[in-house]
Amino acid sequence: MNFVFAADNNYLSYFETALKSVLCYHENVNIFLFYNESLDTEFSQRIGYYVKKRNGHFFHYLLSENELAGVKGNGRFTNAAYGRYFVDRLFPYQKDNRWCYLDVDTIVNSDLTHVFDLMENPAAQHSTAQHSTAQHSTAQHTACLTP
Repeated sequence: MNFVFAADNNYLSYFETALKSVLCYHENVNIFLFYNESLDTEFSQRIGYYVKKRNGHFFHYLLSENELAGVKGNGRFTNAAYGRYFVDRLFPYQKDNRWCYLDVDTIVNSDLTHVFDLMENPAAQHSTAQHSTAQHSTAQHTACLTP
């Protein structure tokens, strides 16, 4: 499964928290970050470490000024917030057709695989409705959040 985020320096701490919440419930995922500034090497390595620890891969995609020039913002959001408009540029990088864009202020509190299963098999709705988030212990959550 592929998870996509967009952030700039102002929102990196939120991204890191959202990412950790994803990694608590998912392994073997690809994490993509749209970014409109130079990404700090130390930050990138730390994020890569978290993702690799869960058998995943981390990719960051620098949005150029030319790419963002066509975005007509309303002044309320930074240009990085418009990274979601470029998700289709990532499709050639992965064969997995499961893509999930998350805002950086999103906290994932259960496995999202069932959402994709519903999209692929609507008949699975009944069994998925009984999905319980109580499957994971607090110890598991704490362990996946620590380096």
